[in-house]
Amino acid sequence: MKAYEEFLNAIKDSETIRRIARTLGSICEYYLATQKYSNFGRLGGPFYDVEALLSSSLIEGQKNYEYSSVFYEVKPSEKGLEIYKKLKENGFYKELPSSAPPDQV
Repeated sequence: MKAYEEFLNAIKDSETIRRIARTLGSICEYYLATQKYSNFGRLGGPFYDVEALLSSSLIEGQKNYEYSSVFYEVKPSEKGLEIYKKLKENGFYKELPSSAPPDQV
């Protein structure tokens, strides 16, 4: 096994990975219920989770700069929605509200 594969195998069950999956779920639930983008800022919410999801193409969006801070406006990509639906079918998301916005600024 290559070192990178060993690394991925070691972190796959970490709380950080589960938190990123929950952030994806919140973004997907909010978008499916409202058809609106979610907004995230550096000072609050799962900002780094959003960066991870953007870099993996599970969500799409753009950076905005407001008051010298960075904000993201994001929505799930098709790939992100597919993965979200599979996770939901497998019982990963048991209690996500369908219309509450994700942890936002």
